Amino acid sequence: MALKPKYSRFVAAGLFAALLGGAVPAGADEYNISLATSLTGNLAPFGVPQVNGIRLAVEELNARKFLGEHTLTVSVQDDANDRGQVVTLLNTAAADPKTMIHAGLIWGPTVVSLAPLLNDLKIPLFYVSQTSEPLGLSEWFFKMTTSPDKSLATLANYAVEKAKIKKLAVVYMRDAENMVASTKIFRDNMQAHGVEIVSDESVLASDTNFSALATKIAATNPDSIWLGTFGAQAANIVVQLKRAGVREDVKIFPVAGPNNEYLEAGGSAVNDTFFYGDFNAQTDQPMVAEFVKNYRAKYGDVPNSWAAIGYTEGLLAAQAIKQSMPNPTREKVRAAMAAMKDVPTVLGNGPWSVDEKRVPVYVQSILVVKDKKFETAP
Repeated sequence: MALKPKYSRFVAAGLFAALLGGAVPAGADEYNISLATSLTGNLAPFGVPQVNGIRLAVEELNARKFLGEHTLTVSVQDDANDRGQVVTLLNTAAADPKTMIHAGLIWGPTVVSLAPLLNDLKIPLFYVSQTSEPLGLSEWFFKMTTSPDKSLATLANYAVEKAKIKKLAVVYMRDAENMVASTKIFRDNMQAHGVEIVSDESVLASDTNFSALATKIAATNPDSIWLGTFGAQAANIVVQLKRAGVREDVKIFPVAGPNNEYLEAGGSAVNDTFFYGDFNAQTDQPMVAEFVKNYRAKYGDVPNSWAAIGYTEGLLAAQAIKQSMPNPTREKVRAAMAAMKDVPTVLGNGPWSVDEKRVPVYVQSILVVKDKKFETAP
């Protein structure tokens, strides 16, 4: 059974090379990125565009011969957000000598338990995860996106300096560790800037009726609301807050990230909602505009932040492999990833780097919801 996925991947790689213009030249090599992400289950809305993005990047890089005579490939597997499957796919990637980097998407607790395994497998792991804890557990672990403290500081600065908020109501999900942590970071930032916390409430992930909570918050007359909950629930809270009579001009700051689920569930009620974003399809940056155009042409849709993350994973992996030439090894690739500075990508408002602790550094965009669309915040 273990040979079947590997065989299928080589067949797919051969067909891909043929589509790009024939057989791989003599003396040329293939260097693979292994991507394990959720193509089924509740995280599929994140994993599918991530796959689309990385496949587009690999196709474009090969078309312009980024690695010279060598070919970049990507193998994709569904981890179904299952820890056992995640471990299996990591071991499969490590056993393939063509694979230079393993990438994916996983929740924090799983990736923390996974990181020590890298010290034995010695393969660079490039994951999308909020937590930075695994960076201290293995030098082979790398984050794709920046840490919550950096993201939330960017959002907090916007809330104070641009949105000019003075009175903040806080709502967060108390049974989700990452929501508790994110809320503390944002709350602490606000208090440090002199913002008054007029209400501080918690909910459970299973809660749906927020009428009493909404009435209580409306009575405090906040000019801004923090929502430390997931997409559909966050939108539901906003709808019930508006029904309870919160100010029409209230500024809303959810941590859930810009997504269509939030827009559809919230409708017009979620206008004037502000997000920090890893990607802004509205920007006039030439690299982003080209990416949006090419993604639409290939997939018939505007790329979201997960597509941009996948695309950037492909760019950064290829850059690390190229910097490791000639004769790339995983150790060389790991060292190149740890030293990356100012690599052009489509994330944020600037180039992508890692700091001395291997935490990604880039300036995130601030987006605002207007009529079921995400726009660049004023």
